[in-house]
Amino acid sequence: MRASAARSFGTYTLDRRPLEIPAYRRLQTASAVCAVGGLLTAATVAMIIRAVPQLWHHTAPKADRR
Repeated sequence: MRASAARSFGTYTLDRRPLEIPAYRRLQTASAVCAVGGLLTAATVAMIIRAVPQLWHHTAPKADRR
């Protein structure tokens, strides 16, 4: 592929003109931040769910033996 063809292909794949509007740029930034926060939350909840049985095992009271 020629450099000029690659350059013109790149200009059509992502139109960055809407990002020049401040309100739209804020909207896209907030959307990206929320997506990252959602991924972090999902990973954290999965880690907690995996850790809970181990915590119960270590803190469970021992049965009285008579």
